[in-house]
Amino acid sequence: MIFAVAADIHDRLDHWRKLWPRLLTGAPEALILCGDLSRPETLAGLRPQGLPWAFCLGNCDSACGDALKTEGLALGATVWGDLGRWSLPEGGSIAFTHFPAIARRAAQEGQYRAVFYGHSHRAAEETLSGPHGSTLLANPGDVEGRYGRISAVLWDSQSGALRWVDA
Repeated sequence: MIFAVAADIHDRLDHWRKLWPRLLTGAPEALILCGDLSRPETLAGLRPQGLPWAFCLGNCDSACGDALKTEGLALGATVWGDLGRWSLPEGGSIAFTHFPAIARRAAQEGQYRAVFYGHSHRAAEETLSGPHGSTLLANPGDVEGRYGRISAVLWDSQSGALRWVDA
């Protein structure tokens, strides 16, 4: 299964409209958003037509977290708090969060094939060894473009390949 993973949108739908068509060239089968969406109104512009999607809440979502959850559910998203999980069709699962410390702990547990996170606005990738094998730990960067780069990733759960996509 191919996942498009993005983080730290911060209401920048103008950036998302540039990034999403590039992500679509990788034929994603699902979308995961790692928090800091910011306002419920933003969700309609992020919704991937015809694809399952999920998001977790970030620190900038706390002021309107209940409204984000309600709107997300109405738009067909699976909504999580601090740590989301997605079962893979080939077995195993992945996790996603906004917070780097939660992501690192989840990856170190070794029960996930991959763990994605946001918050730092900086793209990162590493592999951690755990009691049950290795786990990809990755930050897709940000959609906001805080440091000049607008990015997300495509991750293939069968091959484990991670591909960076920039707007």
